Amino acid sequence: MYKNLPFVIPENDWELNLLLVLLVIYHLHTTSRGKNIIDIERLNIYIYLVKNPHILHKVLIRLSKNNFLLKSYEVLSFKADRNDSETLCRNKILKYYIQILLANSFIKVKYDEKIGFVFIPTNKAENYINFEDKYLNRVIIFIEKIEQINSIPVSKINLTIRNILSERF
Repeated sequence: MYKNLPFVIPENDWELNLLLVLLVIYHLHTTSRGKNIIDIERLNIYIYLVKNPHILHKVLIRLSKNNFLLKSYEVLSFKADRNDSETLCRNKILKYYIQILLANSFIKVKYDEKIGFVFIPTNKAENYINFEDKYLNRVIIFIEKIEQINSIPVSKINLTIRNILSERF
């Protein structure tokens, strides 16, 4: 019945999600010391934080990092009011996006002895990330804020997110 609505739900738009994954990998694949760190787990967390700026804001505060001002629609929305922990665990769709990016040579995979497989952008990716769009410019702000937690262990970031989500209800 509701299947043929005349609009696209941004959360389900695969092109937008592919671009978000590519942006996160492109901007956050290394630490300030040049160490490659974006594995599937960290990528999943970062995508979650980009899509949930109200959670990102709280994570930055809890981890004593510089936060940002939330816009009213990022605070006062249905998404901000509900417990969204199930999207934190959606690895299957993320793996699909990674396959598409790999198949089209936007990213490559490298093995790191400590982390495992990490994702690195290719030169081709650079041609697709420079644009002017109000929404994507806001995403870049979130990505720049996430960069502050690149050196923090994934387990600590994950625990912080889970604590925030458990307190909401």
